Amino acid sequence: MDRIQLLLLKYLREELSEEELQELNAWAAQSAENKELFGQISNPDFMAEQLKRMEQFSEDRVREKMDAYAGANSGGGMNLSPDAIPDTTGNKSFFRRYFIGIAVGTWAAAACLAILIGLGAYMWLSLRIEEETGKQGGQLAGSVLKNDIQPGIDGAVLTLANGQQIVLDTASPGIIAAEAGAELELKQGQLSYNIAGVEAGSGAAEGEVQWHMLTTPKGRQFNLRLPDGSRVWLNAASSIRFPVTFNNKERRVVVTGEAFFEVVPVFANLNTASGPISASKVSNHQKVPFIVSTSRQEIEVLGTQVNINAYDDEDFEKTTLLTGSVKVTSKMNAAENNASTADKAGVMLVPGQQVAVASDGKLGQIRNVQTDQVIAWKNGYFLFESNTIAFIMKQASRWYDVEVVYEGNPPLEKLSGEIPRTVPLSQFLEMLQFTGIRFAVEGQRIIVKGKAE
Repeated sequence: MDRIQLLLLKYLREELSEEELQELNAWAAQSAENKELFGQISNPDFMAEQLKRMEQFSEDRVREKMDAYAGANSGGGMNLSPDAIPDTTGNKSFFRRYFIGIAVGTWAAAACLAILIGLGAYMWLSLRIEEETGKQGGQLAGSVLKNDIQPGIDGAVLTLANGQQIVLDTASPGIIAAEAGAELELKQGQLSYNIAGVEAGSGAAEGEVQWHMLTTPKGRQFNLRLPDGSRVWLNAASSIRFPVTFNNKERRVVVTGEAFFEVVPVFANLNTASGPISASKVSNHQKVPFIVSTSRQEIEVLGTQVNINAYDDEDFEKTTLLTGSVKVTSKMNAAENNASTADKAGVMLVPGQQVAVASDGKLGQIRNVQTDQVIAWKNGYFLFESNTIAFIMKQASRWYDVEVVYEGNPPLEKLSGEIPRTVPLSQFLEMLQFTGIRFAVEGQRIIVKGKAE
């Protein structure tokens, strides 16, 4: 789902922030076509017609479902990606590909249907289950509903150089601390490091660097603007350790879990002791490298946007490049005397590529990936493409802060689809349970029971 589709969906759910509403209004004013689409998705008759055409349900029943949704105004329905709806052909994949441009004749109608799928997927599934089983759709076993768990939220714990910890979930906006020449400001859910009186990243003498650590427990995510202006988004159960000010040799951070980076270029004057300078003064200066260190690899970020997945409980650490370029080196290969020169040198990625490092330190083959799936977590979604239940439940465990146990071996079914990270656990499991896999929740534990006989 692209940015405008997401904003339109949030508009229908009455979840837009003031800034997002301004962004959407600006988009609508760009063309008559945009304005027409904006008007159409606000028209319940048009939307009902699109849903009817999507699966040719009874118009009365579609209207009944839409009215019920509007009355509840819950905003928590499941969301399928714009090109995916449930598979009813017997294929083990939970969704089949569905190109909305074939189903409707105009761009505006197609775009409306894409939004409608996001809004009405829960209704669609309820109708389908009701028609096929004669039972009301969209319900889980009572054990799940009685023990519902809310989704994760923005929040983190900041540990200062002196060991003091600040819980950002409950901290008031504004300047929350000042250390080593930096003011730490919390504003609109982002922590920023404002360097007072010195260039960002000028740093202290080597050996005097003060380090901070930002940690997101399970059920939390957060974003950070580093002292050099680079931005970092942390997924649940992750951390980043970084100096309060960077020196003019390198910008090094240490990551666990998963993080998405937008790195800004910084340049240093090698003829002086001063720290890095802005990109506008690059004459006779050298670019200061930005290096991300994990337990298995070092990633030199030469471009702008990169996602790094380095959870300890995963078989592979994965680096995925969206824009720019990165160089990935295995720490084990770099230290291994018998490693080849090529292995020690690492690999270069171009946008759309991913490389994985195994637990033995070996670099895997570079492969092309769908980057929207990789960064779905940052954009507020779970996005699965032929993934196992075990893979899916690891993500659920981190986001909902739950333990996952299996009765017997994990089911082997592979599922595809998209779910907002804003839904409570019951609705997340509801979607998976349509495959026949059963779940129960006991406190903070999910029990995966396998498929019903």
